[in-house]
Amino acid sequence: MKFGYVFWYEDGPLSSILKQAEKWELDFVEICLDYPWPDAFSEGEILAAKKLLAEIGVDVAFHGPLGGILLFHPRKEMVDAAVKIHKKCLKFVANLNPLYYNFHIKTYPLELRIKGNEKTALQNCLNGLDELIELARELDVRLVLENSTRTGYLVPFKEMLSRKIDFNLDVGHWFAGKRGYEMLEKLVNRLKERISLLHLHDCKFLDTPIKDHLPLGQGDINFNRVFKALKKAGTQKIALEIESKEARLSKQTISIARNLITQTYACDTAP
Repeated sequence: MKFGYVFWYEDGPLSSILKQAEKWELDFVEICLDYPWPDAFSEGEILAAKKLLAEIGVDVAFHGPLGGILLFHPRKEMVDAAVKIHKKCLKFVANLNPLYYNFHIKTYPLELRIKGNEKTALQNCLNGLDELIELARELDVRLVLENSTRTGYLVPFKEMLSRKIDFNLDVGHWFAGKRGYEMLEKLVNRLKERISLLHLHDCKFLDTPIKDHLPLGQGDINFNRVFKALKKAGTQKIALEIESKEARLSKQTISIARNLITQTYACDTAP
């Protein structure tokens, strides 16, 4: 089992993030490439990161950029722009031998209200995904698709399962989207070992407004039930993703998550 943490641009320079990972004894870090990353990284910073990664024995993974990156859209120009940005990010992350490149398929729902637009958007998306999958194959980077709160994975599984792409099950997003435990069990039964990554955080979803990306134990998710379902997938990478900076940078938050995983999940899913 590999245990990691999701870091953001606001958490500081890459070198500081990696040193924090060593301090917390993390197995890996997942770094989100929201602008100005990766554009702002100098060649010197990349070389220094390679050296530091080798010294501390921590793996690195990446989260693709979020804002405005629409891979599911009826306008081909929009999808082409999203593909271009993801390609730039893939070429960057390949320099650091990442565990994976995690990303969302986003859309603008208002555009899909018009008859025929959703079908066009799906075809544009699949064409773009095939380009990304081919580049990832050439670069030897593992692609992982994450579920969004409102739209889930968006693309039908009948289209995805035949393609070389794995899945990240973001547990908090799942419950924030009101999908529940029974649907989670059905999803795990369908995807099984294709779920190669879990994003872990709590979520208050029984009342409104919904609050996501909370430290474990501060929301409504029954993690004993969640992990019982997830054991069938045997997922071996879990990344904690907390929004509050105060809680996110707390060693106690890490310890609580580690203990929960050890007690209810990891002991039965060891390879």
